[in-house]
Amino acid sequence: MNRDITNSLVANVIYGWKTYYGVGVTYREPPLLASIMDKSMRGLEEREVNDILAKYTAFPHEDLSLKAFLYGNPLFAVGGIFVLSMLAIILVLYLTTRRRRAEALARGRELERFITYVCGANDVVGEVDVSNGTRVLYGVSDGSVTQRAESYSLEKDLLPHIHPDDCERVGALLGAASLGRLADDGGALYFECRMKNGGGRYEWFSYTVLAMNRESVSRTGFMFFIRCIEEAKRREDMSRRALVDALESARNASNSKSSFLSRMSHDIRTPLNAIIGFTAIARESLSSAAEDRNKALGCLEKTELASRHLLTILNEVLDMASIESGRVKIADVPFDLSGLLSSLESIFSTQARGNGVAFSVEAKDVAGLRLTGDSMRLDQILMNLLSNAVKFTEKDGRVALTAEVVAVKDNKVYIRFTVADTGIGIAPEFLEHIFEPFEQQDNSIARQYGGTGLGMSITKNLVGMMHGAISVSSVVGEGSSFFVELPFGISEENGGEPASGEGTPEAAADKYDFGGARLLLAEDNEMNMEIASEMLKSGGFSVDWAKNGEEAVRLFEESPAGYYSAILLDIQMPVMDGYEAARRIRASRHPEAASAVIIAMSANAFAEDVAASLAAGMNDHVAKPIDPAYLFRTLRKYIGGKAG
Repeated sequence: MNRDITNSLVANVIYGWKTYYGVGVTYREPPLLASIMDKSMRGLEEREVNDILAKYTAFPHEDLSLKAFLYGNPLFAVGGIFVLSMLAIILVLYLTTRRRRAEALARGRELERFITYVCGANDVVGEVDVSNGTRVLYGVSDGSVTQRAESYSLEKDLLPHIHPDDCERVGALLGAASLGRLADDGGALYFECRMKNGGGRYEWFSYTVLAMNRESVSRTGFMFFIRCIEEAKRREDMSRRALVDALESARNASNSKSSFLSRMSHDIRTPLNAIIGFTAIARESLSSAAEDRNKALGCLEKTELASRHLLTILNEVLDMASIESGRVKIADVPFDLSGLLSSLESIFSTQARGNGVAFSVEAKDVAGLRLTGDSMRLDQILMNLLSNAVKFTEKDGRVALTAEVVAVKDNKVYIRFTVADTGIGIAPEFLEHIFEPFEQQDNSIARQYGGTGLGMSITKNLVGMMHGAISVSSVVGEGSSFFVELPFGISEENGGEPASGEGTPEAAADKYDFGGARLLLAEDNEMNMEIASEMLKSGGFSVDWAKNGEEAVRLFEESPAGYYSAILLDIQMPVMDGYEAARRIRASRHPEAASAVIIAMSANAFAEDVAASLAAGMNDHVAKPIDPAYLFRTLRKYIGGKAG
């Protein structure tokens, strides 16, 4: 029975479910109604019941979609959404976990391959925690990485295996202080030491220690890698020995070259000294003779000129060798520029006049200028340039030397020296090679004018060593001009002797009179002794001769105070050389041991030879061949004397 008289009773059927019809009453109705309905409908067939339901109820079937169901059952919809969301989350978590597991597995395999490689490249790989005294050693067994944990103590487990000579160093490197600094810096520690191998024999091993977990508070974990480098050390020692042997061979070759040059210098300078000395003596002896005087003097002058030319060649070769070996030192001492220019004018005016060439020297703003620098090297530079200018200038030509101040700043004077000539000139293609050693314009010029081809190279090197610059301009057939700019210091001294280089000939040498002052001359070569004695006697000296350094020391020690005005020592002598003789004299108990004037007079002419003479206690060094005027000026500087 349907009490809804409007016939609006509606029942929706869940999509996909079967429909069963039935008739009943609610619990709110009286129980009697239920009993009546039960009795009245008990005898009805199913068809009759369905007819009653169809007549008095309505079941619309037009909207059985999921949307309609969800809207009709919101709680069921919310539950469904929740279930679906949870399934989605579970799926995402599953996929993420699976991906992470795959990545971790790949990283693990990559790490295992890396550890396998590291273990293969090192003999021992592990990590140590110094705070709890444990370590883990990694290894590879059957292609898999193995780990072995064990206790660790530096004093018990490592140092007993280290070589005694390396034990203290290794203990310091792996001590708490060193590892603490390593943890702070986060770097790596590498060292090499000798350690016992598996057979108990010491071999070389390399240690690399890396700090782990640098930002952790404990800072006590470290990775270590130990590798045997015995074979590498052996190869390194062989290479080092080969390098040492090569260096020693090169040094021996260099020393042999230096020794050869020194011997050559000594052996060549000795006969040159005789030639130049005997020429000077003969000229002096012939000065009062009448017969064939002019002819003899002419021959002697040519002999002297040839000897000095040979000396120039020798000096160029030795200067080039000194420059290449780095033995040339630039001095910084006061000198008189005007005196140096006057000396050059005296030398080259005579030479130029003999060739029919006009020669002039012009000094602009340098009169009386006292400078500091290396006057000997400046003299050598200008001598080289002027020699070439005079040599390559034909008769009726001109050669001029000009010196002018171009700048003054920072307590330095910058002076430009110009050497200009109207000579044969220099071909353009040769200008770029003019300062290279052994270079000459062509063979015909070399045959006609001679020379070693070293002069310009030496000049260029000396200018560079004096922090200057050199340039040249030239026109073939019209002449050449060389420009040299050099910086010099400003000297506070006044006066002083004009600068003069070693073996510089002078147009008119001064006559000296030393009033019979006595000299002690140590010279093992009788020829050189005779030349030196005659030279010294011409200056008013008395000379005692000692054949070697030992004899010179004995004569000095046996002499009374003031007996010898000066001592002249050759360097290369038998029994005792000049250096040792000077040291013995300075160390003797003679009253004048400290104040005696000792001058080296030797064919050893390198800068280091001069330095060695001064270091041995000598006052000065005069090189052979001896220039009498230069020797007398040197002696006058220490013991006085009159120049006439």
